[in-house]
Amino acid sequence: MELTVTNRTIQVGETEEFLVTVFDQNDAPVPGVRVVCDSEEGVVILEPTQGFAMTGTRGGMSGTIGCNVRGSFQFACRLSGGSS
Repeated sequence: MELTVTNRTIQVGETEEFLVTVFDQNDAPVPGVRVVCDSEEGVVILEPTQGFAMTGTRGGMSGTIGCNVRGSFQFACRLSGGSS
């Protein structure tokens, strides 16, 4: 799995897009896998609105995060517990 954030430094009130791509053991993209994203308070997950989504036909799931206070915060995505 690979998480790419366009810009890792986000100012208060700004947003940034991210992309999660899931690969199998042969580095082929995996569609239809549930990806769950979490963040510390200070980073807001705007899309997907519920914090999770399925990967598309190319194995990717994209979204948007925003910053609502100054500081250094963590943002991470993982495969859902039911994913194989």
